[in-house]
Amino acid sequence: MTDDLIWLWAFNIIINSFLTLITLIAIVYSAEKILCLRNPRLLVFIGFLPFVKLFIDPFLYEYSSWAIAKGFDPFICEEGTRSLNLSLASVGWFFGFTVYNQWGFSIADVLAIKLGSSFVKASVVFVSLFFIFRLSLVLKEIYKGRGEINNLISHSEVFSVPIENEKLEKALLRHNVCLHLSGIVASPVATGFRSKKIILPKSSLEWSASEREAAIAHELEHLRYYDQISFTFMRVFLKIFCCLPAHNWKKRLEYLCECSCDAAVYRYQIPSSDLATALILVARNEKKFQQWGFVSISSKLSLEKRVQHLLEMDRYKTNRYFLYLQLCMVLLLVLGILPGKFWIF
Repeated sequence: MTDDLIWLWAFNIIINSFLTLITLIAIVYSAEKILCLRNPRLLVFIGFLPFVKLFIDPFLYEYSSWAIAKGFDPFICEEGTRSLNLSLASVGWFFGFTVYNQWGFSIADVLAIKLGSSFVKASVVFVSLFFIFRLSLVLKEIYKGRGEINNLISHSEVFSVPIENEKLEKALLRHNVCLHLSGIVASPVATGFRSKKIILPKSSLEWSASEREAAIAHELEHLRYYDQISFTFMRVFLKIFCCLPAHNWKKRLEYLCECSCDAAVYRYQIPSSDLATALILVARNEKKFQQWGFVSISSKLSLEKRVQHLLEMDRYKTNRYFLYLQLCMVLLLVLGILPGKFWIF
């Protein structure tokens, strides 16, 4: 591969990543509507596909099927030999441009031919330096956040009030979750990967036992699904990969994740009204506490919608067999997207 092709390869990864992200967000959102998906946790799962896909794509490019490497110029090919294809490949879906239905080219290739190699090199260098700069800021924030986490834990005390809900108590023991009290936080937070902790504000001692346990159940769901890792992953991604559609998509996933954790009260037979009350109490006195490694019940993302969703949860229940059918369709969606090629060759 010549130097010019290496620069063009890097340019393809940059441009095609943005196109792929926007395309997959549109595909996933359309699939949610077509399949009538209502389970928040399932929606969160498929909502991560566009982000995961971006880390897989650089390994899916095929030099042997690249039209530019074969000497084909998309602008001077014979009429009717260029096409935009949507097909089911041997593995996953294919959506992109081809020449003679055999060799692929991308929008990045077209831009590079029009704008010249100097523009391609300058763009790659600028974007690379920008990514490195943003990554350094992210790593600095993570390092600072770890110190704040350790400080919070060191200044907290073990929660000694007994848990009245037997199911919740068994779940906490099963997942090795420790409960702590702190005067620093104004809302319950969950943190930890191996050493899992739920830290309650001291004001929670004034809540009823059911309200407090509803909040604990919510935070336990975050720990069960390792939401603190996925939240951190998204925040790191968006710090580096500035993109408005991705930012809006992240906010939507956070809201769905909160709704999924809100639904945990039904597993432990806790009245949904108690969690709704806890949400309102937390939001009323909340101090903004959004640190690396934490997930918190107090997210103000559409709080009114969350409370309404919580109180009307029965409307969102899905027939078991219809849910199985939805899971099968989601599996096909995953198998089509992750190994598939969108805008790449």
